[in-house]
Amino acid sequence: MNEPRHHHHAARGSADSSIVASLVGIIILVMIAVVLSIMVDKRMGSSSQRVAHERTIIENTAELERLRLVHENLLAAASAQADARDIAESLDETMRQLQIAHHRREELGNLKSALEAEIQAIIDARETLRLSYRTRERERAVGETLESLTLIDGRTFTDVRISGVSDAGMQIRHADGVARIAASDLPRPWHDRFLWTEDERLALLSRERRLTAAATAISPPADRPAQPTPP
Repeated sequence: MNEPRHHHHAARGSADSSIVASLVGIIILVMIAVVLSIMVDKRMGSSSQRVAHERTIIENTAELERLRLVHENLLAAASAQADARDIAESLDETMRQLQIAHHRREELGNLKSALEAEIQAIIDARETLRLSYRTRERERAVGETLESLTLIDGRTFTDVRISGVSDAGMQIRHADGVARIAASDLPRPWHDRFLWTEDERLALLSRERRLTAAATAISPPADRPAQPTPP
């Protein structure tokens, strides 16, 4: 009778152990599930925060880039304004220098005009003095006598008396008659004395030729009879 009871108690203990083991397994599974759930929640929360942080970083980076561009634009504008200010100051200085140069040019122009007037006055005075001296010297020479007068080409006149001096040369009386001697045939001292110039000599000769031609046209030569006036 005792063996069956003992066997019954052993079977009941084995069943209780199985139940406890099952409950422990269930509890462990629940705990694992809870832990996994907590880990998933944490991971999901961390991933969302990372995404949010990354979005914030991207937005801040974009804002920093925009601010950098604004800063560069402001620097460029400030530099342009500084350049424009420098250019304006340079233009003002250039205009001031141009005004000074203009006034200086006017002063130099007035000084030039005054100097030209003075120079012209000196030239006129010198020419007046030259003409006065030349006229006086040529007049004084009239009636002057010379034992002889030798020309550049070697011709010599004796018992010379000066009868006149003109721009073309001088007229003399000599032992053999009269002569008109061109200024170009006389030695240099005579040029220095009577102040002959080639331009004046040629001008006088040109006037004389025109007068001669005009006189010839009015009065034909004596050996050619005058043409009768047509009725």
